[in-house]
Amino acid sequence: MYQEQVNNRERVCRWKFETWERMKKALKAYGAVLRLVRRLPKDTRPYYAKYARENFVNYREVDAADPNALNDLFNRTYTHSLWVLNKYSVDQAAADKLKEICCS
Repeated sequence: MYQEQVNNRERVCRWKFETWERMKKALKAYGAVLRLVRRLPKDTRPYYAKYARENFVNYREVDAADPNALNDLFNRTYTHSLWVLNKYSVDQAAADKLKEICCS
C-alpha cells in the first residue's frame, strides 16, 4: 500500500515536471519568434508580433501533457516562421535558434 502511494507520487511529480518543461519550451519558441519579427521590415513588425501573440494565446488550451499535439504546433511554428522570413527575403539562418527549440 505504501509503495503504491510512493509510486503514484513519483508519477505525478514526473508528469508535472515534463509538463513544465514543455511549457518552458513554448515560451522559448514564442521569444524566438518575436526576435525573428525584429528582422522583418519595420512596417510589418506590429502585424507579425500581434499575429504571433494571437496564435500562442489561441493554442494555450492545447493539452501540455500531449507531446504529439505540442510537437505538431512547434513544427508548424518553425515552418510558418520560415515562410514569413522567405516572404521578406530574410536569411533563413536567422531561424536556427527557433529550429533548435522547435525541432529537438
